[in-house]
Amino acid sequence: MSTDQNLSAAEDLESYGAGADNTADVEYDDEDYDYDPPMPYDYRQQWADNPVEWAVLYAANLIRQFERGPDFFNNLDASVIEDWVFRDYPELLETLRSEDSLAEFRSGLSQHCRMLKGAALLANEILLRRHGLLSPLPALSPECEEFFPGWVSKIETQPEWTWHAQLPGAIAELRGKWANEEFFNSHHSDEIVPHSLISRGESPVETFEDRQSITAHILERNDFPLTLKFSTQERFAFFIRLPADVNIETLTKYNQTALAVHEREGDGVSVWDLSLGNGVLSIPLLEHEVILTRFRARLPIIYERDGELLVVEYDWSPLAFGHQYIGMAKIWPPAEGATAGLSPRLVTKLSPQAMRIERTYPMTRADYDAALGIEPLHVTESDDDDIIPF
Repeated sequence: MSTDQNLSAAEDLESYGAGADNTADVEYDDEDYDYDPPMPYDYRQQWADNPVEWAVLYAANLIRQFERGPDFFNNLDASVIEDWVFRDYPELLETLRSEDSLAEFRSGLSQHCRMLKGAALLANEILLRRHGLLSPLPALSPECEEFFPGWVSKIETQPEWTWHAQLPGAIAELRGKWANEEFFNSHHSDEIVPHSLISRGESPVETFEDRQSITAHILERNDFPLTLKFSTQERFAFFIRLPADVNIETLTKYNQTALAVHEREGDGVSVWDLSLGNGVLSIPLLEHEVILTRFRARLPIIYERDGELLVVEYDWSPLAFGHQYIGMAKIWPPAEGATAGLSPRLVTKLSPQAMRIERTYPMTRADYDAALGIEPLHVTESDDDDIIPF
């Protein structure tokens, strides 16, 4: 992923529209987050000089970091990116409010998102045509002509070699990035879920989870241990204590996230589950909609058993496809045969041995350490001098 801070069409970051977005303000907790943003070291000085420009640039870098391909940009929503920015930096919201520049930021962010949507549509079209998918370009969107006038016609009527070197930077960046990424690959290795195994020795706590019904605890990033911060860029992770009979290899074998119909025991009512890892783990989708939409590109889960931690990042991007799943679950009845005729990309069957997250609870760092048998660090007043390194 490019780390160049000078985005293509940089003028779009500096010249903002005059219109103000009337989106209702949202309050954010000003917490001591340890999230490391993809920004230059002197970001606070830049912030002081021009908080609006800094905020839009930071939003652009978040999009770079968490984008998941063409579908992400098709559904790109400036209000969602704004939420990401202010959850990372709650104090930035107060700065923009105090300087009466929140509307300017929203206008600039909206303009940048429109530019990226147009760039993504054109970059995707170039790659599709490379794969022989030749079809007349649809009307696409007004963003293409607004920010890249004439390029729809060039891509449609001229060979790529004639305009390759003149391709606008935003389009070129996305085209180059996507050309080598998973949604244009067909190798079986791309199906494996990204994961990391962390050994900690024996767990002091027995496993009491039922095989079919498990509890997930929600750990926030400011409570992540250092090893976990290196394993995921998300702001939340689920902590799950594995039942003893689970084969860990099945948790990372397939990287497929889809909808699945779950029939509840007792009343026989069917509900939509979000199926992870090709059906080895599921979670009731609508019951957990709020927390699931807080993730950005992946759904990290910390599996614990016998003192070993397996950190798995399942594919889950609300902007790229998650909101589509949620919308389907709200209007499509999950009755028997409901998945008939739907794309295999959207739906799957749960494994007979699938684990289902029935309950979710918040988890603090103290809870996490206690679950792993890590003793809290106690520093008494008499010990203070001993820990000073000079």
